[in-house]
Amino acid sequence: MSDKGLVSVIMPAYNAEANIEEACCSVLGQTYKHIELLVIDDGSSDGTVRILERLQESDQRLKFHTIGNSGVSTARNFGINKANGTYIGFLDADDMYHPEKIQKQVNFLDSRACDAVVTGIQRFMDASSERQWLSRSFPPDLGENARFELTYNLPTNQYVLFNTVLAKRYVFEMGELYEPGLKTGEDWDLWIKLSRHFRFEGLAEPLFFYRKHETSSSAAYRETMTLNAHLSILNHAVTPGDSKSRIRRRVRSKYLEFLNNALFKGAYGDAAIIALKGCLLVGIFLDGRFYEILKDRLAEKLGSQRG
Repeated sequence: MSDKGLVSVIMPAYNAEANIEEACCSVLGQTYKHIELLVIDDGSSDGTVRILERLQESDQRLKFHTIGNSGVSTARNFGINKANGTYIGFLDADDMYHPEKIQKQVNFLDSRACDAVVTGIQRFMDASSERQWLSRSFPPDLGENARFELTYNLPTNQYVLFNTVLAKRYVFEMGELYEPGLKTGEDWDLWIKLSRHFRFEGLAEPLFFYRKHETSSSAAYRETMTLNAHLSILNHAVTPGDSKSRIRRRVRSKYLEFLNNALFKGAYGDAAIIALKGCLLVGIFLDGRFYEILKDRLAEKLGSQRG
């Protein structure tokens, strides 16, 4: 049974001792006080649990559970099933909330006819003991009529928007949860499914602080691996009303997106594989964007060499 007005924040954690205290304090220090923070320790072998035990002594709103190492999707699903709140949100153990994030999202949900709300993101990086504030992203218009199409076609660099979500509890009670078999793109996969049934909107304020660093989970995946996961998600999201040409355009766009990503990162081996498969399977060479990507990335490469 849910506790009316209670917000449950679910935080998966694995060997997160470097940043988890700051992440937890950003939740416990919210201006909205009726919170439970559910940390799901995914079998950490470092000092994560000791930090959680210390934090719990000073604030009983923090509750943590340790499970066998099963991955972020299983940890989030475990947290959803343990949550007592009327509202459910998520935070990774290396990110942070703006102090007013939850209050503003609860106010938004209480005043609008929607089921969930996402916010903008402020990226940051800690380097040489100094915090550098980087780019911001804001949610697109996630209105009633276009919500599925917008979610379905969201660029990869926008998926982190779904980490910012605060949703009404019933959104997760229809049985749709994170897919444990996916190593990346699990947020996008879930919200494609949920967008068919629920209305979610965007709050255009950067209320979620996303830490960029080389050891983040997303940095560990090659572009080819991530592309394959996303193609699988697209395949599962196909509806009876989708024409073959429409499906082909979506798949072609994915190949082009990841070709661009691989070239931008200098992952030329991945880029060659993606380009070859994309040309053979969906004819990306027939799309003008293919040549624009090659031209733009080549211009950048030549410019950097001259510099």
